[in-house]
Amino acid sequence: MALRQINLVPGDELEKFAQVRHLKFWFKCLVLVVALLGTVQGVQYRRISLLRSQLPLGRGINGINLQVNERLDDLAGLRKQVETIHTKQQSMATIVRSQVFYDIIASVAGCLNPDTWLDFFSTRRDEKDPDQLDLKCRGFALDHNALGHFLDRLSKTPGIHDLVLNDASHGTDRDSQAPNGSRVHFTLSCRMSRMADQ
Repeated sequence: MALRQINLVPGDELEKFAQVRHLKFWFKCLVLVVALLGTVQGVQYRRISLLRSQLPLGRGINGINLQVNERLDDLAGLRKQVETIHTKQQSMATIVRSQVFYDIIASVAGCLNPDTWLDFFSTRRDEKDPDQLDLKCRGFALDHNALGHFLDRLSKTPGIHDLVLNDASHGTDRDSQAPNGSRVHFTLSCRMSRMADQ
């Protein structure tokens, strides 16, 4: 026969004992937190009182003012450096932007064939988009075939778009190398884009 333990303590007493044990645990935790906060507060107060004892009141405020003024001077110097860098960046952007346009203009010159030449070339920066140039050209070709080859090569150039032949007409010229002294006078316009070249 096996022996079994029987608890003769009433359930109410056991429940009260568990509640008291639970309250004791939370009370110990509360005391520990209050002690920790008090210790931190005491250390901070001790540090502040030590700093106050080292610096007289007037000297402390003057020292703080000097430090603030030094920081403001440092910030003013940094602001000047930032403005200088910004100015240099803008000038470099203009140079780079112009260099890309020069490359495109050089590629336009490379599209010319021996039978085609330009006598007027103008560019104007687009007001809405600074990365665009409006290009206008006027020139001569010995015949329409030479003009067609020039336009074909020009239209395939990266960075050139919206190519329009505004006028192409025959004209006579005494110094012309064409038969019967006739040349094709032409004007064209297009847009040059810096972004297309990159």
